[in-house]
Amino acid sequence: MKYYLHRISHEYELSYALFKNGINSEKYLSLGWSIFRNTDILECARKKDNYSSFENCFASKREDKARSRWNMWYFAQFKKDDIVVVPLFDGKFAICKVLEPAQSVNILKENTLKGYFDKEKNIKWHNDAFYCDDEKIDIGFVVKVDVLFDDLSRKEYADSALTSRLKIRQTNADITDISNSVKQAIESKKKDKPLNFYNDAIEKLITEMLNQIVDKLSPDKFEILIKKYTEKLGANATVLSKNQHGKKDYADADVVAFFDNIKVAILIQAKHHNGETNGWAVEQIDNYKKQLEDPNYELDLDADNYTYIPWVISTCEDFSDEAKNKAKDCKIRLINGKEFAKMILEQGLQNIDLE
Repeated sequence: MKYYLHRISHEYELSYALFKNGINSEKYLSLGWSIFRNTDILECARKKDNYSSFENCFASKREDKARSRWNMWYFAQFKKDDIVVVPLFDGKFAICKVLEPAQSVNILKENTLKGYFDKEKNIKWHNDAFYCDDEKIDIGFVVKVDVLFDDLSRKEYADSALTSRLKIRQTNADITDISNSVKQAIESKKKDKPLNFYNDAIEKLITEMLNQIVDKLSPDKFEILIKKYTEKLGANATVLSKNQHGKKDYADADVVAFFDNIKVAILIQAKHHNGETNGWAVEQIDNYKKQLEDPNYELDLDADNYTYIPWVISTCEDFSDEAKNKAKDCKIRLINGKEFAKMILEQGLQNIDLE
C-alpha cells in the first residue's frame, strides 16, 4: 500500500462535485489531460519499462515534454487500497482510499451534475466530454475512491510533516515516506482527538515526572514535595510529625495545607508506592478529620475555625474499588500518581526545593 497526495483544484466546479457529491453515491478523484482520455496512456504508464512507453504515448499527442505530464503518470500508479490525501480549500484536507485504478472519464458519460460552488452551473456530458454551458471541461481521468474523512482541519489533524507536504504546489506526489503522519491523522480523527501540542507534550512529561517521583524520592521527601506544591498554591503548609500528640484509632495525616484567607485546611495522607492504594489510606485520613471535628479529642494542631478538606495523594497507578467507595462516602479526594504529576507540572517546578 502506498500513500499519495492529489489536488482537485483543476476544473474545481466539476472536480469538487465528483469528489464531494459524487455520481450515484460513488465518488471520484479527477485529473485533467482530457486529450489523452481516448488513448492507452494509463496502461503505458503502468508498464515497468523505465517510462519509455509512457513517453512515447505522450509524444503521440504532444510534441513538448511538459513537466506536468508526470501528474498523469502518478495518477496511473494509484492502486486499490492505496491512501490518498486531498488538500482542500479553507485550510482543510480529506483522506480517501482507492477503490479502483484510474480510468478514462468516459466511464461517467451521459451524467449531469451541478457545479459544486456555483449551483447555477449545469455540467453535462456532450460530444464525448463534460461541458459547463458551452465551455468544454478539461477532465480526462478519474479514480473511484472511498472518502474516509472529509474536511479535516490542517491545524487540528496534520502534524508538521504532513502540513509541509500539503503545501506543495504540484498536482500529486508519492508521500509514502510520511505515511506515519497520515496514519496519525486517521487515528486522531477516529478517536476524535485532534493534535494538541500541550496535551501531547504534557502526557509525555507526566510519565517522566512520575518516574522521577517514584524512583528518586523517599516517602519523607514525597511529603515535602506535597508541602511545596501546596505552598505554590498559596498555602501555609506543614509536614506533620509521625508521633503527633493526640492521634487515636489509627488516624493519620502527613501534610496539612492552611489557606488562611479562606479558612480552609487541606488534610493530606501521602502514600509513596507502586501498584494500587487500598482503603486503609482513606480510613486514616477520614479518622483524622473526624478527630479534628470532635471536641472530645485534642490533636496537637492549631486548626480551629477551619473547614477541613481531606485528600489522599498516592504515587499509585490507581486506587482499589474499596478505596474509591469509601472516598465517595466520606467525600475524600483521591489523587493518583499521574494526576499529581500533572498538577505539579501545571503549577511549575520553580522554587521547589526538597532539601
